Amino acid sequence: TPPEGETEEESDACPRTQGSDHQTANSAEERGPHPDPDPDHLRAEPFPGVCAPPEGETEEESGACPRSEFAGQTSVSSHSQPAIGDRPCAATSRTQAINADEGDLLKLLEGFRDGELRRVTDSYRSRLEAAAAQSVDSVASRLFEGNFIGDRDTQEVKQRVERGRSDEASGFLFSLVMKRGAKAVRAMWSVYVEIQRSNPKLQRILEEIYETGPGLPSEIGRAADRHIVPPNLTEVHRLHREYLREDTEQMNVDKFRKEDGRRSVPITRYVEPIIVRSLGPHSGNRHDLIQTGREHERLQREMLRSELERIPRRDIVGSSFTRWSRGGTSVLTGVPGIGKTTLTVKLIQDWAEGDIYPQFHFVFRIRFRRLNSHEERHTSLEGIVLALYPHLQEMIDRVWKEPDTLFFILDGLDEFEKGIDFADESRNNAVERHCFDPTSRGEVRDIVRCLVQGKLLTGCSVLLTSRPSGLTSLRKQPIVLWADILGFLDEDKQKYFRQNSINPDIGERALSCVRQNDIIYTLCYNPFYCSIACSTVSALLNKPGGTDGAKTFTITQLYSNYTAGLLQRYGGGSQRESNLRRLGGMAFEGICNRKIVFYSKQLSSHQITDSLFRSVFMTGEPGDRTEIWTFTHLTVQEFLAALAVLLRAKRGSAEQEKWKERMDKPLEDQNVEEEPSEGHGFQRWTQTKQTEEKKRLEMRREKMELMATRKLEEQNLEDILNTSITQEDGRFEIFLQFLVGLSSSRAAQYLE
Repeated sequence: TPPEGETEEESDACPRTQGSDHQTANSAEERGPHPDPDPDHLRAEPFPGVCAPPEGETEEESGACPRSEFAGQTSVSSHSQPAIGDRPCAATSRTQAINADEGDLLKLLEGFRDGELRRVTDSYRSRLEAAAAQSVDSVASRLFEGNFIGDRDTQEVKQRVERGRSDEASGFLFSLVMKRGAKAVRAMWSVYVEIQRSNPKLQRILEEIYETGPGLPSEIGRAADRHIVPPNLTEVHRLHREYLREDTEQMNVDKFRKEDGRRSVPITRYVEPIIVRSLGPHSGNRHDLIQTGREHERLQREMLRSELERIPRRDIVGSSFTRWSRGGTSVLTGVPGIGKTTLTVKLIQDWAEGDIYPQFHFVFRIRFRRLNSHEERHTSLEGIVLALYPHLQEMIDRVWKEPDTLFFILDGLDEFEKGIDFADESRNNAVERHCFDPTSRGEVRDIVRCLVQGKLLTGCSVLLTSRPSGLTSLRKQPIVLWADILGFLDEDKQKYFRQNSINPDIGERALSCVRQNDIIYTLCYNPFYCSIACSTVSALLNKPGGTDGAKTFTITQLYSNYTAGLLQRYGGGSQRESNLRRLGGMAFEGICNRKIVFYSKQLSSHQITDSLFRSVFMTGEPGDRTEIWTFTHLTVQEFLAALAVLLRAKRGSAEQEKWKERMDKPLEDQNVEEEPSEGHGFQRWTQTKQTEEKKRLEMRREKMELMATRKLEEQNLEDILNTSITQEDGRFEIFLQFLVGLSSSRAAQYLE
C-alpha cells in the first residue's frame, strides 16, 4: 500500500496482487476476461495452508489440526500468501483440491479490491444474512478457527441458534465480521464458497456473482447511482412527490370497522406479505385461489427449508435479484386478495417519502381497469400519463428525456378486458403496431406491449402485476425478475391481527380462536381472508358470549357473518333483499362472462341505485368516461352471486319453466351402432362418436352462452347447477362451494 496521503501512482507501491497467481491488475479490464464457465476449461485451485492428515487417516488419528486457513485468502500488503490464522499446525501443511468452479469463484473474489468487495458485500448483505442463517453456527466455527472472531462471539452465535433465533444470529455475526476489516470479510466469503453445496440459497447468490463477473462492482455502482434531478425539473419533481404522498396517505381497509366515520387507516399498519422469486408464469385451468391454496403448504415448507429467497419490496427493481439491471420489466403475480395492489400503493408512498428507489425521478402507477376505457380509441402513453397526473402537463417533454429515471407500475393485467398477447408475432413485427415514442398513438395493448418489451422508452423500469393465470405469452419476453406473492406466514398473521383488531388484546384472542379452525387459519395466508377473519371474529369477541361462536366457523359461515355485519352497520332497510338480489345478479353475470370490472351502465341495467349499499361491497374510482367499479374481492363477488341464486330460487317464476324447457332440450337420437372391433365399421363408428361429441360440446357452449346473456331472474337453480358443473375452466368452483354451503340452514341463519 502507498504511504498515507499518496496514491499508488504517486508512490512506488506495487499494484494489488491477484490471488496465488501473483498477477497484477489495476482494473477489471486489465485483469482480462471473465473465466470461461465451461468446466472443461477451469483449473482446480488448492486451499492454501490446509492441515490435512496422512492418506488413509482421519484428523483425530493423525493429530492434524483443524483447518486454520480459508481458500482464496490473499494478502493485502505483499505478493506473498501468508496464513490467515495464527493457530499452530500439528501436521505438515498440505493442499486440498476443491471443485474447479469454486476455484474460479474464489479467484474472482480475490480480484476485487477491498473497497470493491466491501461494496459487493454491502449490496448483498440482506440476502447473505438470510442465506447464511441456516448455516450460521458452521460459519462462526470456521471464522473462530481462523482467529477472526473470539470464543465469546462464537458462543453468542450458538446460543442464539439454540434459542431458535438463527436470523438474528446471522445478522449479529455479519455485523461483527464487517467491523473486523477486509481480511475478515474475505475470510467470510471463503467460508461461503466452502459451504455453498449444502446451502441452496447461498449457492444461488454465488452463482449470480460468478455469472456477472469482474464488472459486478461497477454494475452495482451504476444501479445505485443517485441521479441528480435537473434544475428545470426540480419543482415538478417536488409536486409529483407531494401529489403521490397525499394520494397514498390513507389506504382503504376492511369496512367492517368504522372509526370516527372514516373507512381508511394510515398505511403504517401495512403488513408486508412474503414475496419470492418464481420460475415464470403458471398454467392450468383451476381457479386461482384453489390452485394456489393447495400449493401453499408445500411452498411454505420449501421456504422453511431455505430453498426460496424472500424478496423485500425495495428489491423488486434495481437490485441483486434483477442482476443490478437499470431498466427492464419485473413481473409480480399473486391470487386475488394476496396484496398486489396494496403493495404497489406502498411502493408509491415509500418513493414519495424518499425511502426507496432514489434513482427514479418519476414513478407512475397505471391500473389496467382504467385503461379499458381507452381501448375503443387510439391514445398514447403520454395521454395516459397526463390523464392521471395533469400536473406534469407543462414539463412532460423533459420528463421523457431520461428514460432510465422513470418507473412504471402497471397494476392488474388480468383486469384488462381485451387481453394482451405479448407473443403475437403479427403484432410484434407489424411496423404500424410499434410505439417507439411516448407521443405515438395506437391501441392500448400495443403501447403496453412495447413498454414491457423495452421498445418504448428503452431503459425505463416496469413492474407488471397480475393474477397467476393468463401470463404464458410473457414466457419468452425479456423479463428481469419473476416473483410471486405467497402471502402471510404465522408471524405475519399475528402482526396483522394485533394491528387491525379493535385493540391488541382482542386481536390476540381472535387469532387464538382462528387457530382452532385449521381450514380458515390456513386460508389466512391470503391477506383478504385474514382481514375477514380478523374483523368478524374480533367483533364477535367484543360481544357478550361471543367466544364460542367465534371458534366454529366454516368458510361460508364466516362470509355469511361478515356480510350480515356489513348490512347491520350500513343499513339497507326493507330493500336489503332486493338490493342483494340485484347486486348478486350482476356478480353472477360477471362470473359467467369472466368479468371483475363493472361500469356505471351495467349497474344501471341491474337497477343498482343505492350508492351507500353499493359502496359496502364494491369500490369505485373515476374513469375517463365513466366510473369503474369492482367488488372488494373476487370471493365477495362469488359469495353474493351464490346468495342471489338461492334468494331467486325461493321465488320461482313462469319464465323459469320456459327457460328450463329450452336448457333441458335433449340431443337428437344418434342411432349409434355397437362398437365394432376393426375394419371400415370401426372407422365409421369413430366418426359418428366424434360427431356426437361435437354436438354435445356445442350444446354445452350454447347453454353457457344463454346463461351468460340472460339475467339471473330468468334462470332457475337446476339449470345453473347443470351448466356450472360442466364448465372445466374453473370459473364456477368457488361459486359452487358457496352455493352448497349456503344451502345449510346453519350458514344461512346469520343472514335471515
